[in-house]
Amino acid sequence: MNSQNQQNCPNKIKFGLVSKCFIALTILNYLGSFINKNYILVFSNIPLFTIFELELYRLFTSAFIVESILELLFNIFIIITILNYWENKEGTAKYTIKFLLNFITFQIINLFLYLILFIIFPSSLVYKIKIIHLIGISYLVKYLLLT
Repeated sequence: MNSQNQQNCPNKIKFGLVSKCFIALTILNYLGSFINKNYILVFSNIPLFTIFELELYRLFTSAFIVESILELLFNIFIIITILNYWENKEGTAKYTIKFLLNFITFQIINLFLYLILFIIFPSSLVYKIKIIHLIGISYLVKYLLLT
């Protein structure tokens, strides 16, 4: 009986463990911004603090910081569609290692780009770096190139 039900049901989305954690972190950080108005400034990757004050924890906490409900929905959409697909395809352990390597690489490259921009535009060091969109695009390009 169960096999008949499985054949009649359309394919359901399988959520990987890491994708569930990313969604939970994104929602918790959005709710945290309501508790304290400075929450976003404390955990965002702002090059002025990350580089000159050596607050390296910002490299890890900034990926899931969102400022509006639309950005929250967009981040969740990226996590569910693109990142969850790759987690299901590659496996949780392999995907997590690759994601962390890509994540740190993107963060460091962006910090260096902001340092270069600092020479021309000194105010660039106070901008927030948002990385989840770039990682989603990179995985999307990888998918397009492999199919």
